[in-house]
Amino acid sequence: MAKGLIGRKIGMTRIFDENKNETPVTIIECGPCYVSEIRTKDKHGYDAVQLAFLKTKEKHLTKPELNHLKKNNLPPFKILREFRDFGQDVQIAQEINVSIFQKGQIVKIQGKTKGKGFQGVIKRHGFGGGRMTHGSKFHRAPGSLGASTFPSEVVKGKRMPGRMGSNTVTIRNLEIVDIDEENNLLFVKGSVPGPKKIYFKNRGVKMILETLSKERKIILLDENGNQIGTESLTDDIIIENDKISLSLIHEVLEAERWNRRQGTRKTKTRSEVSGGGKKPYRQKGTGHARQGSIRAPQFRGGATVFGPQPQDFYKKINPKMRKVALKQLLNLKAAQNALYRIKAFNLNNFSTKTVYNTLKNANLIPSNTITLLYNDDEPYLFKSANNIALLKLVSSIRPTLPELYFNSILLFTDKGYQDFINILKN
Repeated sequence: MAKGLIGRKIGMTRIFDENKNETPVTIIECGPCYVSEIRTKDKHGYDAVQLAFLKTKEKHLTKPELNHLKKNNLPPFKILREFRDFGQDVQIAQEINVSIFQKGQIVKIQGKTKGKGFQGVIKRHGFGGGRMTHGSKFHRAPGSLGASTFPSEVVKGKRMPGRMGSNTVTIRNLEIVDIDEENNLLFVKGSVPGPKKIYFKNRGVKMILETLSKERKIILLDENGNQIGTESLTDDIIIENDKISLSLIHEVLEAERWNRRQGTRKTKTRSEVSGGGKKPYRQKGTGHARQGSIRAPQFRGGATVFGPQPQDFYKKINPKMRKVALKQLLNLKAAQNALYRIKAFNLNNFSTKTVYNTLKNANLIPSNTITLLYNDDEPYLFKSANNIALLKLVSSIRPTLPELYFNSILLFTDKGYQDFINILKN
């Protein structure tokens, strides 16, 4: 399958399925595109394919652009875009059309948002503004830009009026609802950035749910890593392919990744600075303003006013959403034949060599990255396996989606698997 195509937004409409369910879709004229150049790592430093889209007149192109296309026996084209790691062997001047996509495929689309021009802070940043009545003269102005004496400058990053829109945006996890190959049209579920007639780069995502196996098998291993059979997931765990939501998995995945972040910037406010009971000078008769503490911000060793504080990256996750995402991930791994369960590792003491040889006998390493879900009651396993490359150990007490998602193989011990199933059911 090719990596992507150039397209043009036609507009939005809605379509109905057999059950009369309404789905909003965006219509995209996608191709036909022609290969205008093939870049190789030996000659250009990277592998890419340049595609041309939308024929135009010669007078609309510069001479370098025109000669570039004539060199490859191509007519004038308006749009040229590169796609790295194209994923398909192509030839110069080869036509690529919408037939490379499949109905039900998940794609990501890159385009430019609508340009809004120069806008004020109310439209650009959502400021509340001032009151409109009772003689107020402050309505839509930005307000104060900072202190006058110190630092006597506008702080970097201050939200102010400026250019709005016309940004390159990539929308991920969009589903192709229908394809019109005769007119080269894609019907994509949901909205895409930009006005009508805007140009897009449409990229196919590697995972296509319709091509996944419908079987949900766990590959069983003995203590030495030999395959002894398979076992199906239970009916209450199985989820059909058409009900697996990649967007739900992505949402929970990103939320749990944000929750693992910690804010590191920290400055002390006046209440957090130790000392400061002494006044720097007597209160009256000095000609200075009154000052009650030597820990005031203007003195050395004093506090910081409005200094950076640790940012809270926490995102709340609905517990039911998290359980459904874990269950869907288990089904994805089973459909990809990447779900394994081992009875136990034959460990009587700490032995990294035993764990490594067991995984090697199962042909899991060194060609795969593995997540091993284990129970804390297995005494020798953690220290024996913790220093094996490409192997990540996760406790079955509370596994998170990022720990299970990014490695290609998901391996359970028997006790760890029972703990994981109990989490999904409770």
